[in-house]
Amino acid sequence: MKEGITMSQSTIVLIILGIFIVSLLMNKWSFGITGITTCILLFLFYYKGDIGAAFSGLTNQVIFLMVGMYGLSAAFARTSILKKMQEILNSLQGKKGIFLVLCIFGVAFLFGNFFPSAVTVSLMMTFVATLGNENAISSDRLCVPIAGIAGMSMGVLPMGSALVSYTAMNAFYEGMITDARQLVTMWDPFKMGIPMFLFGFIWCLIGYKIQPQKGRAILSTTKKDNGQKKSAASKAPLSKRDETIVYLCFGGTMIALFLSNQLGNFVYGVPIIADLILLYTKAIPNRDMVLSVCSPTSFMVIGILSMSNALGASGAGEILGNAVLKLMGSNPSPMFAFFVVMIATVIMTSLMSNIATNAVLCPIVAAMAIAAGWNPVPFVIVVRKLAWCAILLPSGSSACAMAHATSEQLLSDSLKFSVPFVLFTMAGAVVSVFLFFPNIGGF
Repeated sequence: MKEGITMSQSTIVLIILGIFIVSLLMNKWSFGITGITTCILLFLFYYKGDIGAAFSGLTNQVIFLMVGMYGLSAAFARTSILKKMQEILNSLQGKKGIFLVLCIFGVAFLFGNFFPSAVTVSLMMTFVATLGNENAISSDRLCVPIAGIAGMSMGVLPMGSALVSYTAMNAFYEGMITDARQLVTMWDPFKMGIPMFLFGFIWCLIGYKIQPQKGRAILSTTKKDNGQKKSAASKAPLSKRDETIVYLCFGGTMIALFLSNQLGNFVYGVPIIADLILLYTKAIPNRDMVLSVCSPTSFMVIGILSMSNALGASGAGEILGNAVLKLMGSNPSPMFAFFVVMIATVIMTSLMSNIATNAVLCPIVAAMAIAAGWNPVPFVIVVRKLAWCAILLPSGSSACAMAHATSEQLLSDSLKFSVPFVLFTMAGAVVSVFLFFPNIGGF
């Protein structure tokens, strides 16, 4: 009886997920409406009256980080540095255009190694907004590539927490093995991650041009909101006092983010504290702050996070993973299995959080590899790495949702870039296997 109920719950969640995806593809409603509707459907049909669980995304620390950075970005956009950035960026246009793109993507890469992808994207959106949407190198062309770079940059440089990431991977399956050679070592993630990043980065330098030069609005409110933001940015410059407060709040937040390992979860509240300081000191008008914080993207991410929680709690995520893995059939080769695992990871991370994708797939693929006599290390690492490559759908991550909403791209337009990006990163993983993991078929 319990099993039947669980399956029924899983089915309900999968149906709501389908409605969520169809809503995005139909392109008739704003991101915010889609996100809130998802929560309401979960409230009515899955959680059945538990509004706290249905809107669990509202209490996620990522939300506070994201909306806080939105507020800071709005304040930063009103400073005189915006005009200076515009002048510098414009000076790099034309023949030096590729240098400009390389600089922007390079900064995103550096940020991606220190900050969560949502933080990196929110920071970079502030900078690319100065480009406008009329030039060949425009903000709407760069948003989704930046999200891809931010995700793939995590753990590429051997520093900080990346040096101990292998312990988290081993935790998923170390109880299943008897041979220590089947455990991930400290340098294994870098062997896999560096080729994947390089392949994806090269495509970003080429593929951003594929997207429309000027985005077509996804959100019915986007053009209006953007107009408001542009209007706010074009107002009279801030006073020296107000601008100093903005710089101090922005700089203090950056320092806190760099010290995230020491500050722990407290760091997620720092941008909100900075926003409150700006409001109480009247350094930025309340209206500008509210319009930035209460954006359609914020409500979209709330829906995404709530859906991810439901997928994990109901077992629907595991059902998805098992269903895809069964496509391998009987007696597959290790490389074919590796390819299927990559496809499964990309699909799942596009529908649910990267953390949930890791939690669901890593034990499954490790058990599969061990049972077949293969080396589980490359399988576990590729799940970990590709789980961060969540740019196919706005539902993939909060960073991806921000990028899609900011770029004003139709989903069909963004897929022209994101699908090849994913394929390039997968190609990098295959190259890595041949170079560094020739024992994928067993020791």
